[in-house]
Amino acid sequence: VCNTAHCFLKDIFKLYPEYKNYVIDIIALCARELNRGGWKEIYLIATEGTVQTNIYTEALQRYGIQAILPSKKEQAEIRKYIEAVKQNKITQEIKMDFAQFIYEIECKQILLGCTEIPVLCQSMDKIINKTIIDPLEYVCKELKIRGKRY
Repeated sequence: VCNTAHCFLKDIFKLYPEYKNYVIDIIALCARELNRGGWKEIYLIATEGTVQTNIYTEALQRYGIQAILPSKKEQAEIRKYIEAVKQNKITQEIKMDFAQFIYEIECKQILLGCTEIPVLCQSMDKIINKTIIDPLEYVCKELKIRGKRY
């Protein structure tokens, strides 16, 4: 599951409409669930592609939820953390830097809009004073629901 790849979902469904019922749109599902939870704003940690295509921003706006996007400096930091996970180089320094990065985010709600970031979060003991939203948790719950139907 790649959040960024969801920007191509409409094109894929145009080519293969018969698969639409078999694909979980992680972006739309996350926005729906955040709406159910009453969220009004959330800081988005994601790749440059996800941020630049506005796939989360637009989905969240449909529910009146504001996506707070990283600054250019923050985006460079996020890229560093994503690459550390991809390269399996999660060092103590990376963990400490990431914890500090999260701590300094003013928004109390953080959306992990990149599948590598939850891996880094799991390697940390606890993130204090923040609510961390991992869209993959919503996907897993949805898969359980769909599995019970069949």
